[in-house]
Amino acid sequence: MLSRRQLLLAAAAVPAAALIDANPADARPFVLADSRVRGWGPIMQIGDSTSGGYLNGLRRTLRSKDIGPFRCDIQGARSINRVSKRFPSAISAIRTARAAGFDPPCYLLALGSNDLWVVKRKKNSAPAMIDAIMNEIGPDRTVGFLTLYTVHQSSAPKFNAALREATKRWPNLHI
Repeated sequence: MLSRRQLLLAAAAVPAAALIDANPADARPFVLADSRVRGWGPIMQIGDSTSGGYLNGLRRTLRSKDIGPFRCDIQGARSINRVSKRFPSAISAIRTARAAGFDPPCYLLALGSNDLWVVKRKKNSAPAMIDAIMNEIGPDRTVGFLTLYTVHQSSAPKFNAALREATKRWPNLHI
């Protein structure tokens, strides 16, 4: 199991960066995987379009930080647990990785921005979404969840507060 320090090092290697446009015509996620064992890992990073800004050079960055094996699954318009015909959810990404034989002890989640409209309209939806993905990952895995930031007024602070509260229910969750 990775320590909190190791998880933070992995998070530093793959920061959520510039926003890119999702391409609805190509709803397949971008998956970058490397099975080589290195100093830190295995780890799975799951992201939405906000993760797309650092795709160029990501493999080189992860290798230089001695992270591996790793699997980065990035999908524009990705929700935590809502599934649409065109875009798989983060929970779907976990199930796909496990079906392919990759079930790491550490997850880094960089998503939630596509769920803010639900958080704004439905009471207690943020804790329910967080609990859904944490239940899927399991209590025996280390999970880093990046907080949300938007330049416009949104429900990101409400989502981030739900993340902070979730650390009381999920001791394996780090934000």
